[in-house]
Amino acid sequence: MTRRWWIFWAGVIVLLGSAVGAAVTLDQRAEAMRGWEDATRSLDLPLKLPLAGVNVELQQYDDETLARELTRIEDAGFHWVRQTLLWEQIEPEPGDYDWAAYDQIVAAVAERPGLELVAVLDGAPRWARHPLAPDHPFAPPESVGDYAAFAGQVAARYADSIDYYQLWDEPNLKSHWGGMDPRPAHYVAMLRGAYDAIHDADPDAHVIAAALAPTVETGPDNLSDVLYLRAIYEQGGQGAFDGAAGKPYGYNTGPYDRQVADGTLNFSRLILLREEMVRRGDGDKPLWGSHFGWNHLPEDWTGPPSIWGQVSASERAQSTREAYERAAQEWPWIGGLILHHWQPDSPQDDPQQGFAVAPVIDAWLVDGPLAFSEGLPPGRHPVQNDYTEYSENWRFSELGVDAEISDPDAVTPEMENRITLTFEGTDFAIPVRRDDTSAYLFVTVDGEPANALPRQPDGQTFLLLTSPDRQPDMELIAVARGLPEGTHTVEIVHRPINGDDRWPIAGYAVARLPDTRTHTFALAACAALGALGLVSALAAAWRLPWRLVRWPRAASVRQAMQWLVSLLASLLVLAGTLLTWGDPLAALLRRDPPALALTILTAGVASLSPVALVTLAALVVLFVLIYNRPILGLMLVIFWSAFFLSKLDLLFRLFATVEVYLVLTAGALALRALVAWARRYRSGAAARMWRLPRPTLLDWLVIAWAALGIVSLSWARFRSPALHELRVIILDPVLFYALVRLMSLERRDLVWLADALVFSGAAIAGIGLVWFVTGEGVVEAEEGARRLISIYGSPNGVGLYLGRCLPFALAYALLPLGTWRRGFGVLSGALMLVAVLLSQSRGAILLGLPAAVIAMLVVWRGRRAAIPVMAALGAMAAALIPLSIALPRLRDLLGDTAFFRRHLWYSALNLIREHPITGAGLDQFLYWYRSRYLLPEAWAEPNLSVPHNVLLNHWVSLGVGGVALALWMQIAFWRGLWRVRGRVLGDPLLLALALGLAGSMADFLAHGLVDVSYFSINLAFVFFLSLALLHHLGVMVRGNEV
Repeated sequence: MTRRWWIFWAGVIVLLGSAVGAAVTLDQRAEAMRGWEDATRSLDLPLKLPLAGVNVELQQYDDETLARELTRIEDAGFHWVRQTLLWEQIEPEPGDYDWAAYDQIVAAVAERPGLELVAVLDGAPRWARHPLAPDHPFAPPESVGDYAAFAGQVAARYADSIDYYQLWDEPNLKSHWGGMDPRPAHYVAMLRGAYDAIHDADPDAHVIAAALAPTVETGPDNLSDVLYLRAIYEQGGQGAFDGAAGKPYGYNTGPYDRQVADGTLNFSRLILLREEMVRRGDGDKPLWGSHFGWNHLPEDWTGPPSIWGQVSASERAQSTREAYERAAQEWPWIGGLILHHWQPDSPQDDPQQGFAVAPVIDAWLVDGPLAFSEGLPPGRHPVQNDYTEYSENWRFSELGVDAEISDPDAVTPEMENRITLTFEGTDFAIPVRRDDTSAYLFVTVDGEPANALPRQPDGQTFLLLTSPDRQPDMELIAVARGLPEGTHTVEIVHRPINGDDRWPIAGYAVARLPDTRTHTFALAACAALGALGLVSALAAAWRLPWRLVRWPRAASVRQAMQWLVSLLASLLVLAGTLLTWGDPLAALLRRDPPALALTILTAGVASLSPVALVTLAALVVLFVLIYNRPILGLMLVIFWSAFFLSKLDLLFRLFATVEVYLVLTAGALALRALVAWARRYRSGAAARMWRLPRPTLLDWLVIAWAALGIVSLSWARFRSPALHELRVIILDPVLFYALVRLMSLERRDLVWLADALVFSGAAIAGIGLVWFVTGEGVVEAEEGARRLISIYGSPNGVGLYLGRCLPFALAYALLPLGTWRRGFGVLSGALMLVAVLLSQSRGAILLGLPAAVIAMLVVWRGRRAAIPVMAALGAMAAALIPLSIALPRLRDLLGDTAFFRRHLWYSALNLIREHPITGAGLDQFLYWYRSRYLLPEAWAEPNLSVPHNVLLNHWVSLGVGGVALALWMQIAFWRGLWRVRGRVLGDPLLLALALGLAGSMADFLAHGLVDVSYFSINLAFVFFLSLALLHHLGVMVRGNEV
């Protein structure tokens, strides 16, 4: 015994240890991934800007030195030069501007196409300073209006030369706020005024908020950069900047120090500012590193020590290069990353000299450029960039790029417009604008089909520009995933013959997958150890003496519960007595004619009444009727499932009629069960509330079907239609199956359920025939053929439903069941057969009905069915000759419908290829098909909601699990039906039910080869009715009670 306890606790310890290990690994992976964003999966990112830049103080140079240093900066690969424009130098007196010094600098930078100026507007003149700091050169202005006016003057003067402005510097430090405590509200006022003034003068300008100094202080002298940025948002500054900025100095650790915390100063600290921007909804704005670097002072340094940490010369060079590499690969949200400092204009004993780049840049460049790429680096990129080439006939705007068709009448299949680009990364995507338009882009990567796009039969991969809901939308479409690291070439082809487009390409997106293999291996090891611990603990626990554990008694609680249960039982018995109105009502409803008459009358009032209160009153009466005779509720559900478009006005909203009757029936049956339990409880009999039958294989399959439908929501992209389909196609029919399955049904009840199905089919057929004659329910097909559509709006919908009902009517007509029932079968069968023929549904006429007849003959005649089957096939083949004359569609078996169906199946296989395990989810096919998988050859039929094949329907909607369950249910059905067959041959009534079930399910399979066989409300209810009827038929022939 002791050994088992040791094994048990050892297993528990291993299990808990593996859980802790997994938690630690997940935490480590999260830390390693923090700040890393995938530009190919999110549009909440800014457009990529050039990365490398350097801070400068160009006013210290004469003309010759200025030109030389700018050339060196450009040759070093820097793009941004961040230069302060001191307000006190430009406007020493109010309205008196001196532009000479900065005109020279701006002009010199503008002469170099590889350089771009970031102008920092800083340093208030004495006349504008805050009165509490009149002598401080970096005191904030007393009047934010004066600062705004200055900013507007600068933007107006340099509109043709400067595109990027930064407003102030380090306002979160006392030293750069006039020696006063930082005031975010004052800065926000400055920011808002200057932002508007700059954009009024230059609408194309970009305004960057002040670079915040890294500090962990929380005031009053200095305020943390994270807290200060948060305060900017809280003070209303969100719309007053186009980008934010921090200063990610490395201090004493390298750029791959991934610790991110409020109390840590390192290169990764910039991630905290990014996360704050994302939380505030500014994920699409760039975050600049306005100052960064590592300080190195020589060993013989005699000046003040560095406050930015200290590294060696080689560590500085390596860290700088790695910082650019990390930012380029992991931070697609970064703006410019601007090195501090080209050549500080400060005394030689100032520790700022430890940042000087000019003296060491030549040595650094021996190992290559600091920031270099052979293609588009990770991030979102504008359509015009250094790595993308366009053929003729493309036009550009702020929306992106669009193919220009100069002469639409001269378009030929050979015409092409091409885009060629290179990128560095593993993943590539295109942000596209999509609309209610049919147009295509054809894409290759490295000369091969793009691995994340669907393919045509000829192997070409394409990107469809139709939006899922046919509304204007911007979407990020993955083109390639999981490519080898390195440089790749993408070619995009637009063919005008495949449709025009509307500025579809809004840019390009590149990502590089992080290396998480170490963490993945650790998690796998934790999972294996956890499984071992769990198995060991469970194995030991199974043999431990748990029965010796004694639980505390609770006699008082038990007595109180017994009193409450007794009270509930009394109330339920009273309710049952009221609902039956004593024995007279129950006796009346046990007679078929009154029960049917009352039900039909009340349901008619509920359906036809224009007054919601009358409808509600009728439903109350129906509830009473169903409570007393539950089979009536089931019949109503069967009938109205055929009319699933029907709605009832229940005062505050419309509800589907079939669902209303389903809920009424479920409620009535639940109440009956409660009342029965209460009566047993009061009589002292066994007080078990529910007496559920032992589940059969079919029961478990149905439960699994419902569970799979619920789980499928987790991978459905379009949640609203998935939820609706889950309810009406999965859960409602399963609930109906449960109600039929749990009821105790007699022979007459089974026949009534089949009668309700046949009657619903006759009603659909009768309505369709009347509308066909009057011309109200007709569509025209090929060669002007008129097709009956009844209430479904689709001829194939008529064939699908009536094909499931006709076998029961045919069985009634063929077997000796009495004059009334045979007449009912002949009349309803004739109506349905004529309606199917007039629908001209080739799937019903050529596949569904022949398969139903064959199945019925095989079940009826067994091994002697060969001759009847051959005779039936011959008769049907002979009938096709005159039918093909009267029904033109039967003559064209390989026409447009077959063409579109072949391409539809190919598109469905494309979807399955990309989602092989899960499929797309419930009611997702329409949205995926018309926005991703619609082949160019089939563009005229974009609005198909199912793949029109029983196997593909299940796979697309519920994945391999749905296919497996559907196959298993079919096997269980046919095995169960064959076992029943031999026992019903001598009972015409039960044989008719067996033949009807066989024919209906055969129609399900055969017609399902070319159309939907389950994923429609009426068909789903018939399917589960068939399963439930088969169960009761099997129980009845075995002579057992349900």
